[in-house]
Amino acid sequence: MDFCWRAWISGYDVIYTPKAIIYHKPDLKREFEKSLKIRSWIEKFRLRTLLKNYELKNLFKILPNYFFQKSVNLYQYRKQKKGIISSLLIIYLKAIFWNLIHIFSLIKERIFVQANRLRGDDFIFRLMEELQELEMKLIASTKYKKN
Repeated sequence: MDFCWRAWISGYDVIYTPKAIIYHKPDLKREFEKSLKIRSWIEKFRLRTLLKNYELKNLFKILPNYFFQKSVNLYQYRKQKKGIISSLLIIYLKAIFWNLIHIFSLIKERIFVQANRLRGDDFIFRLMEELQELEMKLIASTKYKKN
């Protein structure tokens, strides 16, 4: 995701190739379901990606929503699975502190990404809307086929 995002804001086009195959070692999809360690890794880099790629004016809009969504996730899990709430809270806190500890490398990467920016966040916002609409159409067509 980060690579495509940086390509888009640097003026490149990203093409979806449905027949492309990517191999991961280990199988991250299976491991993600089992391992909180991988979930922690994903959260660290999800936050880093936001901090690095958004324009500053939008970062101040996005971050409160990001933290609000994490709070909602904690609340929802609290109602469903009581044991996982403390693990998720620790994961979210570790992601924040990890990014604070690595703030200098983050700033260095952010400067590089922003210096190579040819497209504004408005492009990314429109693209995300289009992708969400496409996803909803795919979900609707899948439900229709099952019935």
